[in-house]
Amino acid sequence: MKTQQIICGKPFSILHLDRIDSTNTFLQNKLQNGEDISNYVVVTDYQTSGKGLDTNKWDSEFGQNLLFSIALDLSFLEAEKQFKLTQAVSVGIIATLEKYILQYLKSISQTSILGLYKNSEANISVKWPNDIYFLDKKLVGILINNTLNGSMMGISIVGIGLNVNQIKFRDDIPNPTSMRIITGSHYELNSLLLDLVNVIVQHVDMLKTDGGRKKLEQSYIQHLYRYGIKAPYLWQGQIKTLSISGFDYYGRLQLQDENNETITCDLKEIKFLFDQ
Repeated sequence: MKTQQIICGKPFSILHLDRIDSTNTFLQNKLQNGEDISNYVVVTDYQTSGKGLDTNKWDSEFGQNLLFSIALDLSFLEAEKQFKLTQAVSVGIIATLEKYILQYLKSISQTSILGLYKNSEANISVKWPNDIYFLDKKLVGILINNTLNGSMMGISIVGIGLNVNQIKFRDDIPNPTSMRIITGSHYELNSLLLDLVNVIVQHVDMLKTDGGRKKLEQSYIQHLYRYGIKAPYLWQGQIKTLSISGFDYYGRLQLQDENNETITCDLKEIKFLFDQ
C-alpha cells in the first residue's frame, strides 16, 4: 500500500510492503533503474535479508518492529562531510525515542525502578558510529548507503531497524532490547514511523546551515556512548582500556590510551567489549 504524506512541508511517498528482502536494497534497485526516489519511504513487516553494517544481519519478528528506509537528497552537502548525515540521523532518532521513554519514566513512581534509570534520564545514546543504545543494550540499527556526485553527495538511503514490540530475541543476537522491554507498553507502528521520519527530516535539514551542523555535532557528542569513560576495547588484537575523546573530521573514532596518546580508528578497526 502506498500513501502520500506532507513531512516538513515536503511530499513524501510511503510504501508499505508485507515482506521484502531489504528495504535499502529495494530503494537502491529503484535508484539504479533511473527512478527518482527522493523523499521516498519504504517500510515492511519483515525482511528476509535485513542488513546491518558490513556482513551483519538484522533479525526481527514479523510485524513487531519498525523496518524502513528513507531516500533523501543530500546534494547540498559536501561528500567529505558525509559523517554529518550519520550525526543528523542518530540525533533525530534519539530525540524521538527520548520523548517516548521519558513519558514512561514520568508515569512510574517506584524509586527502585527510577534508580535504574539514573534520576529519570532517558539514557539513550549513540554507540559510534550509529547504533542507538538504551543503557548497554542495542535498540536501533542504522545503515546508510550514500551516492556521490563529484565532490558533493547525491541521494542517500537511510535504513533503520528499531526494536519496538518484540520481547524475545535469538540467543545469538548480542545485547538487544526493545521499547516494549524498556517500558512494558505496546506501540502502534505507523504513528511511530511518522514521528521518526518527521524528526529525522527536520534534523537532516539542519545540515544546510553551519549553525545547524554545529548543534547536531554537539548533540551527537553529548549522546555518545562511553564518551570520556574508561572501558575495555579490542584493538589490534589486544584488549586495552581506552577512553573515547571524540572523532576526527571524517568521523573516525578517537580514543585516549593510558599514556594519553590518541588512537584513531575506522570501522571494524576496534571492537567494544562488554561485561558478560
